[in-house]
Amino acid sequence: MKKLEDHEYVKLCYFTSESCREASLHDHTVADGALALSSNTTNVAAFRPIGAYTVSAKAIPDNKLTWTKMTRAKTNLLACMTEAGWDVKYTTALVSFYVQLENHARLQQGDGGEQVILEYQCQV
Repeated sequence: MKKLEDHEYVKLCYFTSESCREASLHDHTVADGALALSSNTTNVAAFRPIGAYTVSAKAIPDNKLTWTKMTRAKTNLLACMTEAGWDVKYTTALVSFYVQLENHARLQQGDGGEQVILEYQCQV
């Protein structure tokens, strides 16, 4: 959520049902309270919560998600973007993108169509 609040990229795999459930079960007090030095181009030292930099050992590339996990994760991502205060024009653009993916003709063709759309989604 910290990365979303800072309008940073977050892998879709962090919004799967499993990842959201795992995050809600763990106490993030230490990660939220501990700080890490943040580098930037203005030569000013800044500190950010270390939890914003912690990568889950269970994180998987988005293109390795199943179609079902991707579609559920994008729903959670969009809800979290709204909760984090993203401008409606960005969330609306992403909603439009996912609607187009879910209605793409390639999905109806079978033989790997879902994987092709997943790969495209990861690139865009």
